[in-house]
Amino acid sequence: MKLRIDKEMIISILEKYYKEQVDIDGKVSINPKKELHGFGLCETEQCVLDITLLSKIKLLGKEIVSKISISEEEVMNAMKYVLEEEGYIFKSMTIDKGIDRVSVGYYTDEHTEMRAYFKGIDVEINSKTKKLGGMKNG
Repeated sequence: MKLRIDKEMIISILEKYYKEQVDIDGKVSINPKKELHGFGLCETEQCVLDITLLSKIKLLGKEIVSKISISEEEVMNAMKYVLEEEGYIFKSMTIDKGIDRVSVGYYTDEHTEMRAYFKGIDVEINSKTKKLGGMKNG
């Protein structure tokens, strides 16, 4: 079974995961960015996700704002954890991101720009696991 998980749901899953597993209570933001990869003639524009967790940490009696970068691998681990907690078997995950051509402006000022996008995550899972009642030996 395939699920499409949108940006808002991913943010709430990551916030729950970091609060329960790492004991960090904060706000997650996901921003797609266009970056150049490669060198010279082989340079291409690619979409890179900037996923950050902003939280406040007390240090020596003062609150300090902490900014933690989250990798796509950590997002996969969080998704896997949350889905397995709900009783699903996690199989694979695909991030729907890329670069699109967008027309900007009007009339003589109209032009085409390349913009990064992030539409969500496609997760493939098996249906809920069945929990069988305990059996007594002899």
